[in-house]
Amino acid sequence: MPEFKAMEILLHRSVDVTKVKEAMRALALDVGHGPIRSPLQLLQSAEDALRRPFADEGYATAVLVPLRESIQGCVDELLKKRPTTEKTGSCSSKVASIARHCGKIALSPDHVDRVAATTHALINELSAAKDRQMDRDRIVSLFDQGVSLLQDLVSLIDAAKLRTSI
Repeated sequence: MPEFKAMEILLHRSVDVTKVKEAMRALALDVGHGPIRSPLQLLQSAEDALRRPFADEGYATAVLVPLRESIQGCVDELLKKRPTTEKTGSCSSKVASIARHCGKIALSPDHVDRVAATTHALINELSAAKDRQMDRDRIVSLFDQGVSLLQDLVSLIDAAKLRTSI
């Protein structure tokens, strides 16, 4: 019965992973560079790991590490695609810079600040979580938070403002 509950959680997510993947493709976040996997490939790896049967050992790492790398890769790739470069430091300042140079016109500064702060906090949480013992529900919750964040990140972007060659 616990596996049925876990599958039900997977099927009734609040964020549609397929739509996030489509948005990532539209922003060319599906292209790897040599041996470096694309943010989309990393998200797919995390999702594939989440669909495997739960195991106490290594399960959190198999899901959360590629998810964290997908988020970081998304930020890094979008930074490279900005039409103008500027010095950035923290993850929050990187997201703010991306929104400033490639964001949709109607973005509120509060929304951008929230996405930037959430990005920073979630990357830190995913980094710490990979070394902890967690139940499946917590791992699913972190995965959903990561997908929701990816949706927020890609929805900030006006694709017409991105450089096409990097």
